[in-house]
Amino acid sequence: MNTHKKIFLLSIVSSMWSQAYAGEYNINGFASLTGGMTLDNDQSYLDYDDKWSMRNDTKVGFQLDADLENNLSATIQIMSRGKEDYDAELEWGYINYALTQSSDVKFGKLRLPIYYYSSSLDVGYSYDWIRPPQDVYRLPISSYEGLDYSKDFALGQWSGVSQIFVGSNRSELNTTTDIDLTQVTGFVLELSKEDFNSRISATNGKVDSLTTSSDINYYSISLSKEFDHLTLLSEFTLADISSRYSSLTADEKIESYLISTAYRFNQLSPYLTYSKSQADAPDTFSIYGDINESSWIYGLRWDFNPSASFKAEFIDHTDKQDATNDAQLANVSIDFIF
Repeated sequence: MNTHKKIFLLSIVSSMWSQAYAGEYNINGFASLTGGMTLDNDQSYLDYDDKWSMRNDTKVGFQLDADLENNLSATIQIMSRGKEDYDAELEWGYINYALTQSSDVKFGKLRLPIYYYSSSLDVGYSYDWIRPPQDVYRLPISSYEGLDYSKDFALGQWSGVSQIFVGSNRSELNTTTDIDLTQVTGFVLELSKEDFNSRISATNGKVDSLTTSSDINYYSISLSKEFDHLTLLSEFTLADISSRYSSLTADEKIESYLISTAYRFNQLSPYLTYSKSQADAPDTFSIYGDINESSWIYGLRWDFNPSASFKAEFIDHTDKQDATNDAQLANVSIDFIF
């Protein structure tokens, strides 16, 4: 991280800390200590190979919530990831104004609310997996800078949340490639009743990178149900992409879904997940090409502490377009909150 970014982050924290003395503040943290390796010397998956590594998924985050009084509050979240040499990055940073007891407006850097677990994507303790299935959770962009309006409501015996958002963002994929996400608009509708939850989202935006300019419509539907000991979750996503490279245009659709179940008894939760992603490339031209990937995820979560869990996970990943990408990945992780 360069010096200007460090100074910027420190100035934000210092400003919020001083403002927090006028009201109330709360500091929380979370971390994942994760190691893993593939099971064959010619396999590579999710940046793992046959050498044991703890850098790819190990991370730590701190969140400061400050009550600035008069219905105004502020939140910042700073992340440090092993795969990024543990440089500190501002993941969230926004001001929240409570219009009413049931509606809020946020302005700043926010999480892009595309997936079921978008709001807790970096908090490994919040879900059973070591990481959400990458066949579905595959977008390289997770945040945006802009405006968000949300409202809680009741509909008979159902409780709901509606959300609309607008903004843009630039994400650095690596040292040579940036992705610009502009003209972002979207909405989320979530309905819950007792132990059942349903969620839909739609996001539209323009993506520009070194190789292509794309208009993207991204849709997500998820359903979850909790029984006494059993949890069921399904999630479906559709990316409708219109890409342009030079004078050529491609209209592509990437369909992805996951089905997951977990059974909890005492402190142990074994889980099983199947995920799949598929796309048929146009005959004329394609940016993304044919995709036909799937994964079986087998895991066990042990909540050995009220604020910490140990996870062991095995992924059997298959790429029907290119068998050289097939891989078996084994991971262990300790996730905790503080």
